[in-house]
Amino acid sequence: KNMDQTERDLIEQATLLSTREEYIAWEQRCDEFIESLEEQSRIKRPRLSIGNRQSLIARIARLEGLKDSVRDRFVQVGAGYSAGLRWREIETAFESRILTGAVINSNHIEPRQFLEDASEIVLERVRDVMQRHNSVKINTVFNGEFVLGVKRANKSVSTRNYELFRSSDLQEWYASRVVEPILASLDEFQEHDSGWTLSRILNLTISVNKYNPLHAGCDIELSKKITDKRAIVNVQSLDDACFAWSVVAALHPAKKHTERTSSYPHYSSVLNLTNIEFPMTLNQIKRFENLNDISVNVYCIENEILPLRLSDRKRSKHVNLLYVEDNVGHFVLIKDLSRLVIELNTKFRTLAKNDFEKNLYKLMNNAVFGKTMENVRDRVDVKLLTKWVGRYGAEAMIAKPNFHSSSIFSENLVAIELRKLEVKFDKPIYVGMCILDISKTCLYEFHHEYMAPLFRENCKIMYTDTDSLIYHVECDDVYEIIKRDINRFDTSDYAVDNAYGIPLVNKKVPGLMKDENNGAIMSEFVGLRAKMYALRVQGKKDTKKAKGIKSNVVARSITFEDYTRCLNDTIEMTRKQSCIRSKLHEVYTISETKIALSPHDDK
Repeated sequence: KNMDQTERDLIEQATLLSTREEYIAWEQRCDEFIESLEEQSRIKRPRLSIGNRQSLIARIARLEGLKDSVRDRFVQVGAGYSAGLRWREIETAFESRILTGAVINSNHIEPRQFLEDASEIVLERVRDVMQRHNSVKINTVFNGEFVLGVKRANKSVSTRNYELFRSSDLQEWYASRVVEPILASLDEFQEHDSGWTLSRILNLTISVNKYNPLHAGCDIELSKKITDKRAIVNVQSLDDACFAWSVVAALHPAKKHTERTSSYPHYSSVLNLTNIEFPMTLNQIKRFENLNDISVNVYCIENEILPLRLSDRKRSKHVNLLYVEDNVGHFVLIKDLSRLVIELNTKFRTLAKNDFEKNLYKLMNNAVFGKTMENVRDRVDVKLLTKWVGRYGAEAMIAKPNFHSSSIFSENLVAIELRKLEVKFDKPIYVGMCILDISKTCLYEFHHEYMAPLFRENCKIMYTDTDSLIYHVECDDVYEIIKRDINRFDTSDYAVDNAYGIPLVNKKVPGLMKDENNGAIMSEFVGLRAKMYALRVQGKKDTKKAKGIKSNVVARSITFEDYTRCLNDTIEMTRKQSCIRSKLHEVYTISETKIALSPHDDK
């Protein structure tokens, strides 16, 4: 039986139960089905999309709610969590150092009440994790079913990762970092942006990641490529206060022996370090800035200089520090940020050999366009990790300030996504813009300065694209006009012995127009909307275009007459197509139904 049928059977059987023995047998079948759904969500189908996974969780929620209502008829249940809420552990990795679970809803219909009632469950789980791990990074995702007219879709509202320590106020975190941001996002989404309305609350997903903050120690040798820049001061000390020594080195520069602590006043006599603990962690720097009226930026080197932590505002006393990762970590003073950045960038720029440079001339008319217009903001930084400890383990990656989220493949394989510390705008977007602008200018010039004055009302544009036009022209012989004004046309693809006597000239000259049919007569044309049209040319197969629909589906199941009927009868036509998808590195196929033809030019 499929899942839908099994669920329907359990719902129907629930109404027919009359004895406690029948109830116990029914509940066992229900638990077995829920267990199979959980297994599909966690292990057997890692390629599940978020929507499919939430669909499974929603099905589990419905069955849990059904179990509650049936249990009330046969079993006296004591007090516990708020009615209609259940905790489900979804995924764990590295001995539960990374954990994802969900508070599943079955009865609540109002978001605030659901979130407030879920707090008991969430805070209990978080306290349990923090008893074992001391500090965590945690984020939440509110999942709901939304409606827009007859459409239904599962959508999510996420909160940012937040660092929690044993000293943190969990009640305050839940209220200010979970409840209020989610409710504000829901209000904004429903009222201002989309027209979607919350129909059903599915769950609140909690992702908890063990957090060992970046911490620093001293007496570390730096690599030669860093020291050769002569842009840093590395103070060697026997304590864990390399951060403080580096700040002192900035405030009281030494003329010689800059690596010795004896060249500087002791940091305790210069800096206010009330409640600051060493080794220094990034989350303490804000307090240090306020105590000493000093702004501090922290950078790291990963092929190039990247900011780890930037101060809110630059104060009169400002310090740039370099964080060097090792087993412990180490802060050093950057005395000349420009030299460090410029020389590193110059070196890597000299060694760079990329596809854009190699293929510029070969592909500059076509393939380059896509790269010039590429949105570099969409790029992500994902690390695949197979261990918890170590410099490149999951523990270290979660500790990074730019940690975003984790995805679990198995017990010993996790993907960690890091937020982009910088977006390098190195794409010549202006080139792509110019290509479009020049193309449009050429089209406008051809139509308004040549075709319109020449044919006047006997010339009508049927369809246009970035670099093409389809005309309906009434005249004695358009090919005689092409031959007369040959300097305006590329005729190099006409047959050598073409019936019109048109010479083959101007091959691939930019800016000239070309008869794509090469003398063949276009007898019929149907244009529905952008990228959706059909045309008939004498002696050739019908040309049918429908963007978003696979070419084999268009060729086999859509006819020229379908385009005509769609336009004349103002109807939409749908087609089924099979697609190959890949989720979490597992390839599979899906079947989808899409609008293939539409007379509405609404894109």
